[in-house]
Amino acid sequence: MLVACGTREIFRPTQGKEDMKARTLLLTIALVALSSQAYARGMLCGEFARHNLVSSDPGSKYNLACNWRDWGRATSAQVGAMVIWCSGHHHHVGKIVGPCNGNMCLVRSGNDDGAIRTRVRSVAGAVFRI
Repeated sequence: MLVACGTREIFRPTQGKEDMKARTLLLTIALVALSSQAYARGMLCGEFARHNLVSSDPGSKYNLACNWRDWGRATSAQVGAMVIWCSGHHHHVGKIVGPCNGNMCLVRSGNDDGAIRTRVRSVAGAVFRI
């Protein structure tokens, strides 16, 4: 039960079983969401892509970003395409999730500076697979 106390609202537990079930369910949902995000942040970008960016898991070989060059078929930069950067010391994979403007596309990827990010990135020199 939410009770106003001056200018602040405070949560006052009630004895009702329904309130307890609702609070337990909300807490469970919150914990699952937080643990899923924490788990995803610890993944390699390829592993994140396997579990979150494609419809079926292509296998552990694709934990490594450069192996995504062999997945699916070649395509151009477009929404829905996987984008693979594999040159020099830069190995990364993500999915184009929004419009491209020239070589700049909206890309979602894991382990992007240690986080899951959706941001505009240059796709110049990248390989595209769908």
